[in-house]
Amino acid sequence: MEPSVSSPLVELRDERVERHGIRVWLTRDDLVHPGMPGNKWRKLKFNLADARSWTRRSGAFNTTVSEP
Repeated sequence: MEPSVSSPLVELRDERVERHGIRVWLTRDDLVHPGMPGNKWRKLKFNLADARSWTRRSGAFNTTVSEP
């Protein structure tokens, strides 16, 4: 299961802010994926994509390192 790109938005209901006409929305990074919260996914997704491209270019068992 691949994490979704965006975090779900959830409205925070609180009478203290609602009486002033203010609506508060939260991004729920903890709901992006059950095994990997959103903040970690955002940090890792670029590194994982780069690692995949290196594996495709050089082969999974190739021990030589080449620059992209």
